[in-house]
Amino acid sequence: RETGLAVGASCARLWAGLSAGLSADRASPLLFSSFRPDALQGARESAPTIPRALLVDSLWPGWFETAQALECVAVVSHQELMSASLVAQLHAASLRAWCYTVNEVASAQRLLRLGVDGLITDAVDKFSPASTLS
Repeated sequence: RETGLAVGASCARLWAGLSAGLSADRASPLLFSSFRPDALQGARESAPTIPRALLVDSLWPGWFETAQALECVAVVSHQELMSASLVAQLHAASLRAWCYTVNEVASAQRLLRLGVDGLITDAVDKFSPASTLS
């Protein structure tokens, strides 16, 4: 929680000028994401206008309720956890479905067919949006 409080306060202070200049229909350029709900809670307390995403490497009891209670905008799961039913559950709750760490074209295509909203990769040189969507 202390880390979330500190990071949230620093980001809110550093980005205050930019955020003030954003139009109401433009999303924040920042996103806090963490596997630790307590860190997200701290960030929520110190920077409530910066969106949050819960990272999950398993669907532990209460993960969904936790994401909702923290007012997350997304759940970012390990790519192997993502399924059509999970995408549907997240979308029904107005949450975005993102996956990490997607470094293979076939994996990206599978996830995009499921309807995920975003992919996190550390291998942008391996595929492009055009090749992933074909």
